[in-house]
Amino acid sequence: MLARPASALPAQYRISFSLRLKDLSASGDFAASDGTQANYVRGGEVPAESVTASGKTVEFKKEGVIVDCIPSGRPGGLVALQCQFEISGPMAPVTDFKIRPVETFQCQAEVLLRPGVRRVQVDDPDRRVEVGVEKVAL
Repeated sequence: MLARPASALPAQYRISFSLRLKDLSASGDFAASDGTQANYVRGGEVPAESVTASGKTVEFKKEGVIVDCIPSGRPGGLVALQCQFEISGPMAPVTDFKIRPVETFQCQAEVLLRPGVRRVQVDDPDRRVEVGVEKVAL
């Protein structure tokens, strides 16, 4: 197998994020190659009480974090990130039955960033999305 010269290798990026949905928060980072989709997934299922005509039951609902990004180098050292962010999990009970609803927040955007600079994409009272990118030396 022939080795490619370093100049022919695609740029490598480290993408970092922080998400918040009400009392839930998550952060992380992962690596991706220029023009290649990278996925970050962390989560599982949580029990949630449900009330039906025949009584109370327990069902399992998905919770966690999903981040999908495609970085793409641009002129001037900028990096475009096509990203989708999702955070979900149980909230405070809303009924006398202590049912904990599972809420989900999603945001999809293309962000143009200078490496080393973080950008807040969403900054609402109950929701926040912040993303950054660094170029990784090979």
